[in-house]
Amino acid sequence: MLVIRADAGTDIGSGHLMRCLALGEAWRARGGSVVFLSRCPNPALRRRIEGAGFGFVPLERAHPDPADLQATLRKLQEVSAGQEHPWLVLDGYHFDSAYQQVVREAGYRLLVIDDTAHLEHYHADVLLNQNIGAERLTYRHDPDTVTLLGTKYALLRSEFLTWSAWRREIPDVARKVMVTLGGSDPENVTLKVMRALQLVNVPGLEAIVVVGPQNPYYCDLMATAQESKISMRIVKNPNSMAELMAWADVAVSAAGSTCWELAFMGLPLLAIILARNHEDIANELNRTLGIVSLGWFRRLTEEMIAVRLTQICKDMEWRRYQSSKGRQLVDGMGAERVVTIMKYLWRNRLPEELCLIRRATWHDRFCIWQLRNDPTVRLVSFNREPIPFNDHEEWFASKLQSPYTRIWVLEINGTVVAQVRYELVQPDVLEVNISVAQAFRGKGVGTLLLNKTMGLASAELKGRFLRAVVFRDNQPSQQLFIKAGFRRVSEVHRNGYACLIYEREYSR
Repeated sequence: MLVIRADAGTDIGSGHLMRCLALGEAWRARGGSVVFLSRCPNPALRRRIEGAGFGFVPLERAHPDPADLQATLRKLQEVSAGQEHPWLVLDGYHFDSAYQQVVREAGYRLLVIDDTAHLEHYHADVLLNQNIGAERLTYRHDPDTVTLLGTKYALLRSEFLTWSAWRREIPDVARKVMVTLGGSDPENVTLKVMRALQLVNVPGLEAIVVVGPQNPYYCDLMATAQESKISMRIVKNPNSMAELMAWADVAVSAAGSTCWELAFMGLPLLAIILARNHEDIANELNRTLGIVSLGWFRRLTEEMIAVRLTQICKDMEWRRYQSSKGRQLVDGMGAERVVTIMKYLWRNRLPEELCLIRRATWHDRFCIWQLRNDPTVRLVSFNREPIPFNDHEEWFASKLQSPYTRIWVLEINGTVVAQVRYELVQPDVLEVNISVAQAFRGKGVGTLLLNKTMGLASAELKGRFLRAVVFRDNQPSQQLFIKAGFRRVSEVHRNGYACLIYEREYSR
């Protein structure tokens, strides 16, 4: 059972609920049931959730009102009767550390969806941030928390996945514009963009303006569309955003979760910052992909929007580049990856067929940094201080380029949960370093990774003897190497620490 706690409203929009809808669809595809607990005054959104086949329990008050947490715990207790504890999903900035801690201490499995790393501490079994650049944020969380960071975990609803094989055609001049500025748009930025469209110097321009179910300016927007000198259609709360994105040549969008849908559909976009949590997304998209960020809506004029949109409509090569990069950024498998981790996290042993072992690449630098900075890993390291990311990047680049080093990772459906490094430290001697994410220890992950890579490392680095240096009081690591066929050969002091030496001869 998956219980989703997320709200929607004019002040917070509908993004939290809509991305949780995608997670619910992926959970149900694995045979699970889903119920939403929500403070959502808009009946159209409620009908959308119930129409998707999910249960919906309305809440009158939201946290920090104590009635919120009480209602959530009651529902969790109700659905867990006679079965193992369900998962709770929390998606909303108002679900603070105290709320999370109560849920975990009650014994329930908890997934927290976040965008900004704004809390001093996160209590969760799984912490998800689907945004570009999330890997660079500093999250303080429980030692056993699994962090899923970056756009590989972008939550896309099933309506988008049916377009996986579709490929966009890029016209010489873009004439079809889609405008989508969130479920509520309380500042009515949509109207400013609609007026800007009247100034765009592109013959034959036409537009579809998507209006969310919480937008209070619908009547005004309809009147503006009717008076427009270009072809302009208002679509309220559409059933298929994917179809509209496939129709368009370019989009003007809020710099929120919609960006990942647009990226998947290969639709070039102009991004507008409507809220604080949009700023990092817009800046990172601009930095890494060259996506045009128009900046904060308050500083925009209609003329500024029109000038940039005219430029983009006439620049086919830029649109072709952005379309290609978008599909590389978001592959549509995010919700499936998240559910895979949730389903197997509490298993005593992971099925080997779920695990992929491969050589590490530069793209793995973030997840290996997280593994190296795991608090329990630092406690059994010679240098116990946290490793700054810039230092790690320099170190990791040198290891990847070194002819005397090999690194492999083990991933579960795209999520790296362990790494092993072999270094030729003496002629014919390889030193082994391995780390496993805390939540996946005791499941056979480390043993599997060692058994699958020892022969490869021995052959590639031409080392017959494998050696592991383990702190004397690090019993889990000692047991790991013993299971992998190592034997204890000596005891030494290294950097002031008492260590045990384990070795294994590997015949090639």
